[in-house]
Amino acid sequence: MAEGKKKMINIDNKEKCCGCTACASSCPKKCIKMTYDSEGFIYPNIDIKMCINCGLCEKVCPFNNKIESKTLKASAFAAKCKNESVRQKSSSGGIFSLFAKYIISESGSVYGVSMNNACDLAEHIRVIHEDGLEKLRGSKYLQSDLRNTFRLVKEDLIEGKYVLFSGTPCQISGLSRYLGKKYDNLFLVEIICHGTPSVAFWRKYKEHLEKKNKLTITSVNFRKKRNVWNDFEYPKNGSSKYVFNSQFEDPYLIMFLKDICLRPSCYKCVSKSTESNADLTIGDYWGAKEDVPDMDDDKGLSIVFVQTEKGKQLLGKIENDCFLTSANFDNAIKHNKSYYESVKRPEQRTTFYVDLERLTFAKMRKKYANTSIRSRIRQSLKKTTLFRILKRMQGVTKAPFEYGLLVEMKKD
Repeated sequence: MAEGKKKMINIDNKEKCCGCTACASSCPKKCIKMTYDSEGFIYPNIDIKMCINCGLCEKVCPFNNKIESKTLKASAFAAKCKNESVRQKSSSGGIFSLFAKYIISESGSVYGVSMNNACDLAEHIRVIHEDGLEKLRGSKYLQSDLRNTFRLVKEDLIEGKYVLFSGTPCQISGLSRYLGKKYDNLFLVEIICHGTPSVAFWRKYKEHLEKKNKLTITSVNFRKKRNVWNDFEYPKNGSSKYVFNSQFEDPYLIMFLKDICLRPSCYKCVSKSTESNADLTIGDYWGAKEDVPDMDDDKGLSIVFVQTEKGKQLLGKIENDCFLTSANFDNAIKHNKSYYESVKRPEQRTTFYVDLERLTFAKMRKKYANTSIRSRIRQSLKKTTLFRILKRMQGVTKAPFEYGLLVEMKKD
């Protein structure tokens, strides 16, 4: 091996690594392992003795290499699944499920994010049967563990299977660079990403909830859709307990939405907008009441940005199973800055993960997610019978709709 500087990935600044695993997946000697740091984010760890100086890890890094510009100008659509049950279980309009269902109907593979059985880790999994799509529905508000997903995707593609890969823009950037070529049978669907918290943060909250309730979390929905006037029903045998907190009162969601718990690279994302190489971009249609009022019924509506001709063709495959209408692209992104702009790093981010190691979650909540008494009273009133009566006296007969974090808990 020639003397001199090693041609290997070197993370001297954590803002320049998104944890996409492209470097580890491309290493011919498998000398790069993805390991968790003290904050709970994954980074490449290189065994220098095994390195053969091939430089492949640097060539596939999204931070080191730009991709070719897209030739198709993105177009926007408002969309929602006609199947109300699927839409209710989805984060927005249920459109991802329709894309995935079509790929599976063609004997293809779908890669998306699921919570593991212990509910303490989000991980990419491969689904080849429609009944497996249930695990992929809904947002997971923490960074997923990709493990060997990129290699599995490549194997499926080489076999000629249709493959749909869904993930954050940086994960799609990494996969595109790892593959190194275009595949006609690959469909890349990215979610509009606000940023990703760490697994350490989620596990701290999970432990807090379980200790408080003296039960074990068996399922979690980070973005449950809920009618404010209807409480969840508990099983009659009393074996389960459901805990729901709206996004305005759940400490995990509050800290997430305040941007104080995100991965360092999320504050300087290099994969926004058309830079990820996705065929389709999907997310919530914020501003729908203004742009497409006839489509918005408060039960979830998706914005779909078509980035490539292949994405346009895939959207056409599901149009009979959804309500679909063209939207103004400029208006759509105006209400969704996460499509093209990184969030700013708050000052509290500097101390957040230091405190996470040394403070109880209750103290973390008090320091980083303390809400005003006025806000807490307002949220409590929404759940009362008096609130419903007053609203009906005002002529409001439609119950308010909200999102929140729901966990199901059981005894060990």
